[in-house]
This record gives sequence, C-alpha cells and structure tokens, in this order.
Amino acid sequence: MTIVLSLIVSIFHINATPAMKNRVLTSRDLVHVQKVSMPSVTPDGKTLFYVSTKYCLKSNKGKSFIFKTSARKEAKSERITDKGMSAIFPSVSPNGKTLAFIGIDKEGAHIFLKEIASAKPATRLTDKKLLPYGAMGPLVWAPDSKGLLFNAAVPPQCQDLTCMAKEKAKKPTSSGWLFKGLMYRHWNEWRGGLVNKLFHILVKTKAVTLITKSKHDTPPVALGGHQDYAFSPDGKEIAYVKNTDKMVARSTNNDVWLYSMKSGKHRQLTTGKGNDFSPKYSPDGRY
Repeated sequence: MTIVLSLIVSIFHINATPAMKNRVLTSRDLVHVQKVSMPSVTPDGKTLFYVSTKYCLKSNKGKSFIFKTSARKEAKSERITDKGMSAIFPSVSPNGKTLAFIGIDKEGAHIFLKEIASAKPATRLTDKKLLPYGAMGPLVWAPDSKGLLFNAAVPPQCQDLTCMAKEKAKKPTSSGWLFKGLMYRHWNEWRGGLVNKLFHILVKTKAVTLITKSKHDTPPVALGGHQDYAFSPDGKEIAYVKNTDKMVARSTNNDVWLYSMKSGKHRQLTTGKGNDFSPKYSPDGRY
C-alpha cells in the first residue's frame, strides 16, 4: 500500500508554474494528470510494475501503458509496453520470470507475455483466431507459473471455443438488437447479449479450458471486487464469484463458488443473501 500511495503522490505532483499556482485546480487539469493503477510486484519485492493512463479531452479516450520501477528505492520509471497499443492488468508469475498483461490493439484485447529479465519485447500469447472474443483481466497465475486465469465476454450459449468462433463469424442480418431480459446495459456499457466467462490457458501449449459454462457472469457484472477469482496454493482448486439469481438487475447476491481442476466439478461455498466477493486463499490453503 505504501508503494502504491507513493506512486500516486509522485504522479499527481505537477510541476506548477507561477501562473498555475494562482488559479483554482479545474476538472480539465485532473483529466491531464496521468492516473496510476494495477500494481504488481515481483516475488523478491524488488521490482514494481504498474499502469499509467493518459486521457484526451478531444478524442474522449484514454491510453494505458505499463511501466516498471524499483519497489525499494527512488528510481525512474521505464515504459515496457509498445506505444502502438494500450496495456493493462500486469501480473507477475509466482516464479518471478514472466510478466503477463492484457494488450489492446487491432486484434482486440489479448494476453501478452514478457520475460522480466530480458530486454526483448513482449510476445503475444493469444489472438483472435484462438480467442474470437479476446481476453480480459485480471490475469491470475497458477502457483506453478504454467497457466493463467482470465475472463472474456462471450455468447452465453457457447460451451467451447468452436461455438464462439462460429458465433463471431456470423454476419448480422439487421442493425437492431432484441433484448429478452434486463442487464442488457450496465451504466454506459451495452453488453450485446454477451456474458462474462472464466477461462484457463496453459502458457506452453496454449490449451484453453472454459471453466464456467453457465449463463451467469463470472466475474459478476457489478458489485464484485478487483479480483473475483483465485487459485488455491496447491493449484488444485479455483475460487470464483457469480450471481445465480434469476433477476440479477435487482440483486446483490454474489456468491463464492469452487472449481476442481481435476474433476471439473463446481461447488457453491457461500449461500448467504449478501454480497460475497474477492475470494483469497490463506497461504497454507486451510481457509
């Protein structure tokens, strides 16, 4: 927390000119301040990766880059992602060798990998041929650093990548949308009939497993936490969050579920009517 707060303070510290000191801070000033988020620290505690986002009033868009800096002493930050794409959700592997992140370019949003000790640029792990609907974070590494959890918004009826590819290839027959239920839009996001589903990918083989196959969003659309899925310390189990109520638009009943990597079975862990989210295992795996 100290590291993150220090970064935020340093980014928000503007070298004000005398003219700037004599006027009130405006909303336009705040838009031009770079926003810092999504910190990820190497296991040895020496290096910090974070996202810095710039916004443009004219285009009404923002662009994000990943930087690295020392987590133990004052040092300059170095941008490690390409200028041609936005990069978010940095995640350091448990063995400290690889940084995974979501890169957004002409292919859409996909997973990239970068060797931390190498000066070589990041390489693409996924593309639209493998994942027709792309990938989104947070990215969660398996304890053995061999796999990653991610989520993607996909057609609710699809149970595998083949179905997703077929749906993506379909050409619309009209410009209209037909909605048969609520949550077709969340705040300013039109959902387009898609639902969030949880996936696992092996880094070496790119084998993808669809973890959640139901029509319920994982992670949930609203009221969830920053990270709503996690591996158990032994890598045998995944905890994740979803809301199975019929009318999600008026419900806050998120629950934690468990998934066995061996059997593929799901088990509901929490059953209360409150909002349960952000699952996190204890280091010994007991809780």
